[in-house]
Amino acid sequence: MKKIEDMTEKEYRDYIYSKANIVKNKKDLDTLLKEVIKSKDLDYGKIVYAICGAMIATCNYINNSEVGGITGFQAGFIGWEMIKEYTITLNNQFGMKILNYGNLLYPQYEEHFEKTIDKDTWELLRKQAYKNMINTPDAHPNVFNHWKSIFLGEVPFGFIVKENKDE
Repeated sequence: MKKIEDMTEKEYRDYIYSKANIVKNKKDLDTLLKEVIKSKDLDYGKIVYAICGAMIATCNYINNSEVGGITGFQAGFIGWEMIKEYTITLNNQFGMKILNYGNLLYPQYEEHFEKTIDKDTWELLRKQAYKNMINTPDAHPNVFNHWKSIFLGEVPFGFIVKENKDE
């Protein structure tokens, strides 16, 4: 096996995820976590894979315990919670949407691909565009003009504002 410092980010990702995906018990988890924490060779790019590997390993440990055995639906929920806690709460006040393009194969998912935005989110975007204009008047002219058009009510990128999320 290569030393961590000699691995590319992709090689390290593959390495740590393969170890994380076979965690079955506390000993396996402890071994992986100790390896991650004690490594002096985790640079800017590799540390993110180390942390994700540790999360995967922890999920596998709990899921393989007597309280585990989660369904695919529950795993999806956990994934969304991770996204929400690590991305939305840190720097995204508007929400997110992830598309599974495989769902284009099934007609019942048509609404997932509509270019719609709910009215409340649209109003938040308009307010933020105004704040951006005030706080960053020296932004690139294309960006500033984009903010201005949003503030003035032009919905960007062909989106349509829906009255609420349930319509």
